[in-house]
Amino acid sequence: MKSSVNLALDGRQLSFWEELQAFFGNPDIVELIARSASDPRELYGRMGQQRLLAPHWPESAGGRGYGQVEACLLLEAMGLAGCPDTLYITSIQVVGSVVLDHGSDALKAAFLPGLAAGERFASVLFSELTAGSDLAGISTAGRPAGDGDWIVSGRKTWSARTPLATDVLCAFRTAEEGSRYDGLSLALVSLGDPAVNVTPISTVSDEVFHEIRLEDVRVPADRFIGAPGAAWPVLSGSGPLVVESRRATMSLNRQNMPMGPPLGRCPENGPVVTCQLWSDHHFWPAAPSVEIGS
Repeated sequence: MKSSVNLALDGRQLSFWEELQAFFGNPDIVELIARSASDPRELYGRMGQQRLLAPHWPESAGGRGYGQVEACLLLEAMGLAGCPDTLYITSIQVVGSVVLDHGSDALKAAFLPGLAAGERFASVLFSELTAGSDLAGISTAGRPAGDGDWIVSGRKTWSARTPLATDVLCAFRTAEEGSRYDGLSLALVSLGDPAVNVTPISTVSDEVFHEIRLEDVRVPADRFIGAPGAAWPVLSGSGPLVVESRRATMSLNRQNMPMGPPLGRCPENGPVVTCQLWSDHHFWPAAPSVEIGS
């Protein structure tokens, strides 16, 4: 039994790619990208005005209601144009995706449209000095405030682009009972709170990382992702496919390469890209059907 899979982009996807080419080929945008390495917020704002930051999100969240193909095309276009990526990844692909998948309807309505519009930005507070990749070992803790809110204190580290963010997604412990995987919580914390202190960390990396001290920060109950103490399934299971599979696209720099069609279809005088960006998920504008089966 045989079945076929059509790998060609459909009309909407091709139209979206052409829109991306026009946007990133605009001389004003090219100039803006060139001066956005340390602070891309103005660039993301321009993208947000065109609903380009999160095209795969629902329209109610500030997106276009498109699919993952368009999300991948956006990543490819951003990479070819040399867009800085870290704040985009943390804001849209990490924090935004967690809120979209696991947040309450009220939190989605309050938080996501601002991210998609490039009017607010987010970073991640997971790692600690004694708990890097082992999130079950975090010591930052919250205690009930008595009115439904929580008071959170602790020290986070290796957070990227934090001074540019308006909010952070923070992991902390709200209970000690059970296994070390129980009692973990996730919530959005405002960086405008004076009880949040951000300090740069000296490293040899091009990326600037920060240490964040939370000193009795009040976190409203409606800023939690799910119920208090129930964050481990989110922490261990979330992670957008696009980010996990293909963040490598953002390391591309167009330099003097023209904005040709998506990678994998390189016509004469078009861009020649030698990377495994689409080794597993490759979208071609004019690809043949592939037969599967025997």
